[in-house]
Amino acid sequence: MGVIVSLASPRLSRSFKGLSADNFAYDLARLTTTLGERAVAEGNVYRLAFDEDRTAYWTERAPGGLVPGETSSFKKVKDRYGMVRRVPAGVTVEAQGEAPTFFPSGEQSPFTLTILENGNPFYVLSSEGVYGYTRLEEVGPEGVEP
Repeated sequence: MGVIVSLASPRLSRSFKGLSADNFAYDLARLTTTLGERAVAEGNVYRLAFDEDRTAYWTERAPGGLVPGETSSFKKVKDRYGMVRRVPAGVTVEAQGEAPTFFPSGEQSPFTLTILENGNPFYVLSSEGVYGYTRLEEVGPEGVEP
C-alpha cells in the first residue's frame, strides 16, 4: 500500500495544479452572469469592483439612469454579492478595459480579465460589450484555446 501511495502522490499533486484558478474563474463567470441578470431585473447598474492590487473584489450598484463614465453614483451592495471576497493565494487578475459593468438594457461594458496562477495564464473572462454575453475561455500554452 505504501508503494502505491508514493507512486500516486506526484500524479495527484499535478492534477491539483490550476484548481484555485479554475474555481475562481468559474465563480467570477457565475457572478458576472448574476450581475447582468440583476441589472435587467432591478433596473440598476451593477459593477464588479477590484481593489488597487486586484487581491479583493466586490459588487457595486448605481441607479439605472447612470450616465456612461459616471462613477460617483456607485455604492457597495449590502447583500451577499457585495461582501468583499479575496482572490485566492497564488492567483492574480490582469484587467484590460473598463471595470465589468452591467446595465438595465442588458448591455455590458467591454472588459477582459486574465486569470493567472503562479504567473501562468489559465483563463480569460471577457465581454465585447454585447448584450448579456460574457465568455470564459481556457488558456493553453499557445494562448486562448478555441
